[in-house]
Amino acid sequence: MQAIRFAANYLLYYLKALDEHSLHSPLVFDLYNHVIKNSTFDTRYRPIENKRSALHKNENLLNVTDLGAGSSLKKEKQRKISSIARKSMAPAKKSQLLHRLIKYYQPDTIIDLGTCLGLNTLYLALEQRRVVTFEGCPTSATEARKNWQEFEFSKDIELIEGNINQTLPAFLAQEDKIDFVFMDANHTYEATIDYFDLLASK
Repeated sequence: MQAIRFAANYLLYYLKALDEHSLHSPLVFDLYNHVIKNSTFDTRYRPIENKRSALHKNENLLNVTDLGAGSSLKKEKQRKISSIARKSMAPAKKSQLLHRLIKYYQPDTIIDLGTCLGLNTLYLALEQRRVVTFEGCPTSATEARKNWQEFEFSKDIELIEGNINQTLPAFLAQEDKIDFVFMDANHTYEATIDYFDLLASK
């Protein structure tokens, strides 16, 4: 009986599945074909991916400060940069999708919540738009700045250091409009919703 239910569910999924031929909205069709489905390797990705490879091999230790879920309590521990690079950074495919979205929409102001080691931020800055990135851990912020030094376009990046629960509201109070946001900071439900509500107002 379970096998029959599984087969029926799969058939239902298959019949409902979308591809580019079943997308009727011209906007969605265009986005799907030029951004989501497009896997063209931009040559500008190569130096960033070389940096990713170097970070994967970097055995230096960082004192990582975790501000916690909406808390001022600081938990500090040592982690290898290689471990942070493997476990905490977005994979190359996601980073490159972010860049294609930026290239497609050409937003004026981009917010990056959670700088980590700074690679996603580089992808967001490739089109030389205004990028403001937020990082709560001082040593991660320092390491990100170090990683940006060899990339000329990183001059468009502004890094705001400190607890995002305080720095984000203070920043938004001075801004009229935010065009693009990538949230990859505090991953709890409550913090994500709080950040979303704050950003949606702009």
